[in-house]
Amino acid sequence: MSENEILKIENKEDTAKSKMQERRTFGLPDAIIILLAAILAVGAFIYFKQIRQEGTTVIVAKNNFEMYRIDLKTVDEPYDLIVDKEHNIVIHVESDGVSVISSDCKDKTCVNTGKISYDGEAIVCLPNACTVYIDSDKSANVDAVLR
Repeated sequence: MSENEILKIENKEDTAKSKMQERRTFGLPDAIIILLAAILAVGAFIYFKQIRQEGTTVIVAKNNFEMYRIDLKTVDEPYDLIVDKEHNIVIHVESDGVSVISSDCKDKTCVNTGKISYDGEAIVCLPNACTVYIDSDKSANVDAVLR
């Protein structure tokens, strides 16, 4: 190898070392970006928490057939409602929401969903084709807007 080639190789090694040494650490621009992202996330959380509407009506459907429509404003005392005796589906109705407390389905997702109380929330038991969802008087009953 000639002396010229050796110098080129040494220059490449020096360049690689200097690039590694120039590696930037966490700085002010990074902190500003993270802070703005955090503020945006908190703002979105607060906004969506504010626009949620309390549901006023519980709709219980079995095989896409509406079985019960319950106005939550008229519920004075909590009670249990047997939706399907064959599959042991029982819902618990309170003035501030509804939950499925019993079902014979294998995975128990409907039972583990817990209480729902806001407009648009739903509890679905797919194996037994049962749906419990909350609707509001204030909702526009619009699923989609097409132009």
